[in-house]
Amino acid sequence: MFCIVAVFCFFSLPAFSQAAKDTSLLGLPGDNLDLYSVMTLFQKSKTIEDFQKELNDEKTGINNLDLDSNQKVDFIKVVTKKKDEDYTFIMQVDVSKTKTQDVASIIIEKDKNQKITLKIVGNKDLYG
Repeated sequence: MFCIVAVFCFFSLPAFSQAAKDTSLLGLPGDNLDLYSVMTLFQKSKTIEDFQKELNDEKTGINNLDLDSNQKVDFIKVVTKKKDEDYTFIMQVDVSKTKTQDVASIIIEKDKNQKITLKIVGNKDLYG
C-alpha cells in the first residue's frame, strides 16, 4: 500500500510544480522598483542617508530603474520636505541634466491624536 501511495505522489508532483505566470508586473518602468521592498528598507533604516545609500546599493537589488535608457541603473536621490509635523520623502531620478522624475513618495503624517500614518505612493506614470 505504501508503494502505491509513493508512486501516486511521485507522478502528481509535476502537476504542482507548474509556475503560475507572474501577474504583478504591469510592463511599466515601475516594475523595476518594488515599493514594498522600498518601504521595508525605509522602516529599517536609521537615517535618510542610510536609506538612500542602501536603496542605490547594487547588492540589495531593490533599484533596477533605467528611466533615461542608458543601460545603467539610475541613482535615486531622496529629497525631504517638512510641513508642520508631517514629512514627505520624495525619491527622484535625474533623467537629464535639467530634468528630474519623481518616482515615489513616502509620506509620514501625524494626526491630532498623535497617531502616525506611514504610506508610500508611486508615480502614476511609472506604476499605473
